[in-house]
Amino acid sequence: MFLDVQYYPPMESARFWLNEEMLKLPAGMAQRYQTIAERGQYFANLAEKLNVTPAELDQHLINHSISEAEHNALLHLTEASGERPPMELLLAA
Repeated sequence: MFLDVQYYPPMESARFWLNEEMLKLPAGMAQRYQTIAERGQYFANLAEKLNVTPAELDQHLINHSISEAEHNALLHLTEASGERPPMELLLAA
C-alpha cells in the first residue's frame, strides 16, 4: 500500500500520510496547511477546467493578470459603491 501512494494525486497522498499518522502537522499550523491545500486544489481544478499543463496555466495566469494599480482601483471602486470586497478570492472565483 505504501508504494502505491507515490502514484496518488498530491492531496490524496497527503491525506493518506496524515491519516496513517506517518506525518504530523506542527502545532498551530493546521489552518495554514489547509489554506495551502485549498489553493493547490483551486489551481489544479482550474488547470483541468482549462485543459492545460501547469506551464500553460502559469502563462495563462500571467497573460490574464492585472497590475497592482488596477487591483487597487478595483478595490477603491468596490468600497466607493458600498460593497464589501471578497476576502477569500479563491472562493469567489
